Amino acid sequence: MTSARRPRNRQGGFTLVELIIVIVLLGILGTMGAEFITQAFKGFSDTDARTEIYEEGQLVLARMERELRITLPNAIQVEPGNSGLQFGMIDENAMTCPAAADPQDCAFGHYLDNNPAGKQFIRDQTNPLPVGSIVSIYNRNWSDFSDTNPNQRRLYRVTSITAPINRMDLDRSIIAASPGNRFHAVNRAVRYFLNSTTLTRAAVTIDSSNYLNPITFPAGNPLAENVSSLTFDFTPGSLTSSALVSIRFTIERNGEAIDFHKEVQIRNAP
Repeated sequence: MTSARRPRNRQGGFTLVELIIVIVLLGILGTMGAEFITQAFKGFSDTDARTEIYEEGQLVLARMERELRITLPNAIQVEPGNSGLQFGMIDENAMTCPAAADPQDCAFGHYLDNNPAGKQFIRDQTNPLPVGSIVSIYNRNWSDFSDTNPNQRRLYRVTSITAPINRMDLDRSIIAASPGNRFHAVNRAVRYFLNSTTLTRAAVTIDSSNYLNPITFPAGNPLAENVSSLTFDFTPGSLTSSALVSIRFTIERNGEAIDFHKEVQIRNAP
């Protein structure tokens, strides 16, 4: 009598060598995947850093250009080392400007007098400035705007108005007449400079109480951080070309660095 043999139960599985190979392969794939993900995130981070730097730099350049375009003619000084810039600014809201006129043509006034040098008044062709306004007549350079000797400054305060001839009486005799019979209203001085690695803007009001005092700038407010370099160049104007201010600075952040450069034409017809 024969009896049937039951088949022996055999359980499938991996050998130790197979497990080691799988673990090694998974480790290699995991390392490759982690490196890929890390590079992807680094790429996104670098792009965000560059975008942030670029937008910040463009805003700074736009701010500088906007103010430089209403600079008082020739009232510009580049500081020693070319890392700072000082300039006087026109009060662009002081002049009465017709609705159809070009705003650039309303940044200055024209007086009627042929040669007011030595006099203490000018007569405006349109509307006089308010009493207390500060007037610049024939500003040739930064010193004419900021000389420590107040008698050398070509800034004058309007003391009274005589109607209907639009005569503006001034507090002092006019030093020299403008070749174009022009005058400008001014209201502030601005300084851009590098404070350690911070590009900073400082401004001081020029009004009837301090227009003959030495110009003293406050500490200022930051415009951009992590600025590694800042230089200015000023090319005075001539009879055939406008004055030119060149701005260059570099912002470095999170391993990224972007250079910025802008050239701004300056009105140079005092």
